[in-house]
Amino acid sequence: MYRLVIGIPSGNRKDQLVEIMQVWHKSGFSLVGVVTWDAETYSLLTELHLPCFIVYNDARSSYAINQNFLAKEMANTFDWDMYLCGADDLWPGNATPDLFDSIFKKANGKIIWCADGFYNDNLTHAVITRGWFDKHLKIFDEAFKHTFCDTDLFTRVMNSDEIVKCFDIQFEHRHYLKTGQNPDEIYKLGESTSKEDKAYYLIKHGKIDLSKKDSVEEIQAKEVTGTASTNS
Repeated sequence: MYRLVIGIPSGNRKDQLVEIMQVWHKSGFSLVGVVTWDAETYSLLTELHLPCFIVYNDARSSYAINQNFLAKEMANTFDWDMYLCGADDLWPGNATPDLFDSIFKKANGKIIWCADGFYNDNLTHAVITRGWFDKHLKIFDEAFKHTFCDTDLFTRVMNSDEIVKCFDIQFEHRHYLKTGQNPDEIYKLGESTSKEDKAYYLIKHGKIDLSKKDSVEEIQAKEVTGTASTNS
């Protein structure tokens, strides 16, 4: 059995974080890593003795920085095979360890692109294989404050054929635009730098064009039973 771990940067949503961690554990994923800048969140997690890897930083860093940090720290501490760039509004959906286990041999050295149920046209919550991580040592470009870091990653891996699409696995991304709720302070904070992040993306790539995503159909893993087809 290959091991998938989940990395979640989170703060100021302690009750929601605990709930989502418990759901991931009930779905069979044994280890969730959390980096938080919120003392109340850190205290609650330590009091509950949840089976998780917790890091406390007294200053909030960007999503890109936090995910790179968590992936590296958990790689140094645990022998993971796949790392999900999670969030405190991302539920497992139909994901189970068995589903990921069945495609890992075909996907190692690449990134697994699963549906998130909110914006499936983008690689919103990537699953990083150990082979890809050991080669690159960093997932996101840390110059992005929040938005567009996933779009940038998607653009880079599409152009280098380092992606396997597997929409048989569908997470449940409960973003406020999906649920119809009002954005809280964390959503507003993340969106506050969207113009700056977009400008940086355009500097790197010239334009926002995800049309090449269609080419990934040739390497998608539609079946997770061991008969999936890829170009690897």
